[in-house]
Amino acid sequence: MRQSSKSGRFCLFTLIGALAVIPALAAFAYVAYRITQNDSRLCIAENRVLSPEEHRQAFLRNMIALSAASSQRHDDVFRTQERRVGIIHNPPMLDFNVLMGEMLGNRKTFEENFDIEVVAPRRPNFDTRRVREPFVLVNYRAAVDGTATFTDSRHIVPREKVDVVREFGQPSLYERFFGFGNTYYRVTYSFVDIACCDSTPYGRTREQVLAGNRAAYLETLTTMAKGIATHTRTATVSNCGEILTQDSENGLGTQTIKWTGL
Repeated sequence: MRQSSKSGRFCLFTLIGALAVIPALAAFAYVAYRITQNDSRLCIAENRVLSPEEHRQAFLRNMIALSAASSQRHDDVFRTQERRVGIIHNPPMLDFNVLMGEMLGNRKTFEENFDIEVVAPRRPNFDTRRVREPFVLVNYRAAVDGTATFTDSRHIVPREKVDVVREFGQPSLYERFFGFGNTYYRVTYSFVDIACCDSTPYGRTREQVLAGNRAAYLETLTTMAKGIATHTRTATVSNCGEILTQDSENGLGTQTIKWTGL
């Protein structure tokens, strides 16, 4: 009788152990299947592999949307419309040294000088799909000491995975599970002090505005001459064109691009 009781308990424990293992095995099988799908470059959301051009356009749209969402969140909190996102449509190649010299001291705003269409904040109906290349994405802070980043779509090009892996190492299992790790883009952007090209008073006299223009112009020339005004980074992009992001440091719950290797 005692032996039978021991056998029964053993069987019960074995059954419980087996039942506990089954979900773990199922989860492991799902993860492995998902990674296999993603490693094949399949965009699971569309159940197909995007063409190189489709993928690049999806990335460009998501890059604009990411900036616009951050701008809108900033405005939701502070209601200042200070953090702005704009698009320069069909621009010439931007030679900032020449352009800043031509704009120095004129009476145009920053947006007018660069022919920027402001798309955030407070443009909830703006459709990123209507942006056509070439374009320049401008993220900037509209203030007396504001800065801007210019990202020209012509300077966004794919990188070979083998080169990225050689430089930064293999993508993590986490990245592969969510469809990242196959496609990367080289993104080049430039910093400019907006005061170089902005006549907005911000409570200043005309003389103060002109002095600010001159100082920002010289400062920007210096940073460009030192090679620290322009940066090139690598963005990790999913099979569907989504961008690998991280939490911003502004405490507002926004996201920013997680540059590979940084």
